[in-house]
Amino acid sequence: MNWTRPKPVLLLAAALLGGLLLPACGDDVGSDPPPSILITVQPEPLGTVLPGCEPGELESWYELAGSLVVTFRDESLSALDGLPDTLVPALLRLSDLRDAIAAQPAPECAMLAHNAILVHVRQTLDAFQSYATGTLAEDALRAEVQAAADTISTSVAGLLDTTHIQLEADLREQRATQAASTP
Repeated sequence: MNWTRPKPVLLLAAALLGGLLLPACGDDVGSDPPPSILITVQPEPLGTVLPGCEPGELESWYELAGSLVVTFRDESLSALDGLPDTLVPALLRLSDLRDAIAAQPAPECAMLAHNAILVHVRQTLDAFQSYATGTLAEDALRAEVQAAADTISTSVAGLLDTTHIQLEADLREQRATQAASTP
C-alpha cells in the first residue's frame, strides 16, 4: 500500500480546516464594529391635520411642537460632540423626537410652521444617517446640522412666533365672545 499519495491531501485539508478555525480563536473584545454597519432611521409617522383653527388645538400643538423642536435642535448639536461613539443612541433619540413632532395633530393654520419644522428635522436626520453610512464626512455633517439648527432658531422660530400671535388673538376673540354671551 502506498501512503505517500494521501499525505498531501490530508495536509491540504488540515491547512484549510486550520485556516477556518484559527480566526474563531481570537479575542475581539477591543475590536471596532465593522464600518459597513447600516443605521436606518424608521420612516416618519403620518401626521394628522385638524380642520380649521380651534384655539385649544392650536395651543396644544404650539406648546408641544415648540418645545420638541428646541429639544431636537439642542440634542442634534450636542450629538456632534460625541461622534462617532454616541451616533446610534443619538440617532434613535432624534428619531423619537421627530416622531413625536410629526405625530402631534396640527391645525390647518399651523401647517406652514409644522411642515417647516419637519423639513429641517428631516434634513438633520438625513445628514446623520449619511454620516453613519459613510457618504458624508464629519465636517459636512457638522455644516448640515448647524445649518438646520440655525434655520430652526431663525425661520422656524419666526413661524412659531407668528403662530403664537395668532393663538393669542384667537384666545382674546374666544374670551370676548364668551363674555358677550354671558348674561
